[in-house]
Amino acid sequence: MWGKSGVLLPACLIASFCASLALAQSTTGTIAGNVTDVSGSPIVDARVIATNVETNVSRSAVTKPDGSYSVLFLPVGTYRVEVNVPGFKKFEQTGVVLEVNRNPKVDAVLQVGAVTETVEVTADAAMVESGFHGPGHRQLRGAPAANRYQRLTQRQRRLGELQSRRRNQLQRSAQHRQLDP
Repeated sequence: MWGKSGVLLPACLIASFCASLALAQSTTGTIAGNVTDVSGSPIVDARVIATNVETNVSRSAVTKPDGSYSVLFLPVGTYRVEVNVPGFKKFEQTGVVLEVNRNPKVDAVLQVGAVTETVEVTADAAMVESGFHGPGHRQLRGAPAANRYQRLTQRQRRLGELQSRRRNQLQRSAQHRQLDP
């Protein structure tokens, strides 16, 4: 019914797609991470911009409801990652090195403030090695514990602040009760 040309055309298209996918995997990578506030809550719809410092070419992504983002198909090189959200200080991390099959993870913790203020991080991003096993499937290896430690210390700090506020509220409440006859 379709004949040879009806089967040959789709087969060529599929082969062409697979070849381009394999080529893209060999020369590009992904910068991914999470964007949270100092309490560890995810920030939705934050604009994340990855700029190649050698070529000054930028690509962007927007965070999902869980605060995660991925900037896909970036050429290998050194990048600057910026996160901009109204009501928060701008986050900037420089020296993010993207290599083939070694994708950096850049987690941004935003502080309340004006967008004109910047929190700059100059350390290299943690690397996550990925192996490509076919379309849509990646296996992650070696997620660093440093990010977990950083989040834990931030949460401990936030807990200490909340405890201090609660203690102050209770003291004020007790003082008001003593003043009321």
